[in-house]
Amino acid sequence: MRLALQYKAAIVADVPDDESIRQLKEDRYNAEKKIMLNFGRLRRRVKGLAGWHGVPYREERLYSTVCPICGAKMKEMPDRRVKCRCGFEAHRDEVPVLWAQKRFRELTQTPSFSTCLLVAAESI
Repeated sequence: MRLALQYKAAIVADVPDDESIRQLKEDRYNAEKKIMLNFGRLRRRVKGLAGWHGVPYREERLYSTVCPICGAKMKEMPDRRVKCRCGFEAHRDEVPVLWAQKRFRELTQTPSFSTCLLVAAESI
């Protein structure tokens, strides 16, 4: 919250689909790592703090393999890079930020929050 207030940023949380999380939990996933799939409490806490401090907050699925320019599925390259047929190329971890900027520009258009977006990826 401190960073969002300092930089007058909005918080956009990348929320995975319920179906994909359910499959991971039911699969033969390492039991020690399954604890990392429980984001509910953290998400509620961040959302509550954002509301308390007046920081714009959104939850949305932000894609890393769909082109933010044309919307086509991108081809995966070595070193976690992705490339689209329209010519767009970026590191796979940068693509969700571009989606957030594209979708939620209105969050940063208000007078008090006009600088940037903070994107919280739940996969971290």
